[in-house]
Amino acid sequence: FFDDIEINYRLSKEGYKFLYCPEAKIWHRLEESFLDFYRHMIKYGGGAAKMTKYYKRIPRLYVHLSVSYLLYTLALIPLLFWSRIFILPYTLVLLLATAVFVENRKKTKSLISLWVYPLVFGHPLMYGWGFIREMLRK
Repeated sequence: FFDDIEINYRLSKEGYKFLYCPEAKIWHRLEESFLDFYRHMIKYGGGAAKMTKYYKRIPRLYVHLSVSYLLYTLALIPLLFWSRIFILPYTLVLLLATAVFVENRKKTKSLISLWVYPLVFGHPLMYGWGFIREMLRK
């Protein structure tokens, strides 16, 4: 789950440049369920941690954001009883999810687009968890 990240890293270290090619066909793995998707994201986060440990390099920004999002969410749980102000950052995530929903709804014309909400909220949590779990392994 980190082979594509690793090959890109090695190629860029050798001086190769990556270009955008709109004609390129890219195949994405489609998961059967949310549980499968979340497991996949945990493995991707773990792959990013393996890269960090193997190459002893600073992870990319999205890794930091995912880990921060996870830690913030975990810290938020007990604080919910004292103040609702801690929920404020989640309004930004909700706005992002709504924008993705509206765009997806235009394309699919189906209410299946509502599934975007658990994906947008859960994706960085699972990725962050995979990263932390792998970093803690020896």
